[in-house]
Amino acid sequence: MNALKQELGDDMLLPENEQWCRTCDNGKEQTDFLMALHRLTNNKCCHLTDVIKRLHPDAQGLINCMSPDDSMSKEERQACYEDINQWLYDNRSWAYPTSGTSPCTVHGQ
Repeated sequence: MNALKQELGDDMLLPENEQWCRTCDNGKEQTDFLMALHRLTNNKCCHLTDVIKRLHPDAQGLINCMSPDDSMSKEERQACYEDINQWLYDNRSWAYPTSGTSPCTVHGQ
């Protein structure tokens, strides 16, 4: 992280007029990295964990059924994630309820 900050310098910080941003990941290393980035922006950003929990319950069930398993090849897993992405896009009007919330690990709420 320090090497990245040294390389990017102040360009790594959010502009003053930036109000908020969000990241999302479940992986430990990815989350640790993103949380370090948030600290560099004075915690202006939110980090969400499992965005699936934000979806409508029916959408959650379908995504879980569509998700690849460990026995699949890299290409098969990629195809599954592409199908999920397309399905979420096609069904975004109801899959993401306006009342959905996700806890922020940066701000604890």
